[in-house]
Amino acid sequence: MSEHSEVAEPERDQEQEQDALAAVALGQAQEVAATQFPEAEILWSEPEDGVAHETGLQGVELWFIRHGESINNAILHRWGGLGTVLYPVQFEQDPRLTTKGRAVAAMNGARLVDAELEFDLVLSSAMIRTMQTAHEMFVKSGIVDQFSIVPFMSEIPLSWGGLPIYENIPRRRSRQIRILRREHGDAFVESIDWSLVGGPEGSNLAGLPPQGSAFLAWLGEQTSVQALVNECRSDQVVRIAVVTHSNLMKRDLQLRRKPGNSDIWMSTIVSNAGHLELEKIMPWYRGDVERKKVSIDRRISKRRAKAARKLEKYHAYAAEIQARRSLLTREARGRDDDASDSVTSNQRGADAEVEFEEETEHDDDDDDDDDEDDVDDDDDDDDTLQGDDADEPYVEANEDKDAKHAAKKRAKHFRKLSKKDRKVQEKLHKIERKTSKKVSKLEAKKASLDTYDARSPA
Repeated sequence: MSEHSEVAEPERDQEQEQDALAAVALGQAQEVAATQFPEAEILWSEPEDGVAHETGLQGVELWFIRHGESINNAILHRWGGLGTVLYPVQFEQDPRLTTKGRAVAAMNGARLVDAELEFDLVLSSAMIRTMQTAHEMFVKSGIVDQFSIVPFMSEIPLSWGGLPIYENIPRRRSRQIRILRREHGDAFVESIDWSLVGGPEGSNLAGLPPQGSAFLAWLGEQTSVQALVNECRSDQVVRIAVVTHSNLMKRDLQLRRKPGNSDIWMSTIVSNAGHLELEKIMPWYRGDVERKKVSIDRRISKRRAKAARKLEKYHAYAAEIQARRSLLTREARGRDDDASDSVTSNQRGADAEVEFEEETEHDDDDDDDDDEDDVDDDDDDDDTLQGDDADEPYVEANEDKDAKHAAKKRAKHFRKLSKKDRKVQEKLHKIERKTSKKVSKLEAKKASLDTYDARSPA
């Protein structure tokens, strides 16, 4: 149930009537404000001819912060195309922040504290979502105790096709205070300074239409702001923060696109022919860019992890291939050693046979008188030896053939393993090159985000 539906019927009609008046008066808002809300003339009448007097605001840093995610933002962002259908039914007038919007605002406050940035004055538009952002970001973080409401910094446009855009029109101030007190308590309401816009009973419509140049001119005319600036200038850089809206920031800061929720931009106030203007406009924190950086870091980590798994697998393949090649090498060496031992043994046998023949030639002649039976036995033995010697060439030939076949088989297997090893090494180098190229591309994309200029060309 939206907050809009909770408003009592008579009170809602009265609010819509006042809001519609402001929306229709978009082009002539100053005249309408002067006639319908006379206090506007006293509070923030613009200088004559729209020219501000020379003030002490030159050189003051003016920081623009977009509010956090609102309920209306969430409807469009989270529901996509369905959100555009639900929006006319579910939207809130002057919407509040979501839980996420408040959390991100608190995180931004912590970022400012970590950066040791001090702010002399914190301002907010007259919308609930900017008040909540200012409180979460600056009051809860301890940067300031109070923030002030200012005119001319609400959201635009106020109407479309002659019809008022209620989400961009602030509620009645008394209604805002009741909502904030109910949701956040008295301490929250007490942290809001309404003195620059007529107090808690003043009208939010007198500060319309929103206009950055009108705001700067008005700011330069505020004696309380000038006194604060003069008091702080001698000690440090004077820094003022204003929590505002995306369309206004895009138009008045001349950005190429609307800033995201909770984005922070910094600028410096300068005087040009009596007019207060902004220069040195640059981003300090951009949520969309930070989210892109986180996404890129996640992609880099994922890419490296995937490459590490592949490299581990192919390194295991390479180790297995190397082990098999080493085994084949050892087997080949073992075969060669066996063959060498066989040759040595045969040589020793031949030497022994020669020795034996020499000894028999020098035997005594008494051996010639041996019995004939002994001679016959020797002949039989010679026949047997001759038979054995006849079989040896066949056996040796078969052994040589088997050895050559085994060696050829080992060589073929070794070549196959070498080919596989080359392919594995090529795959390893390819993975490393591809990963390095992809990571370098992502890191370059991340670096380009730091130098991205979101402003339109001069």
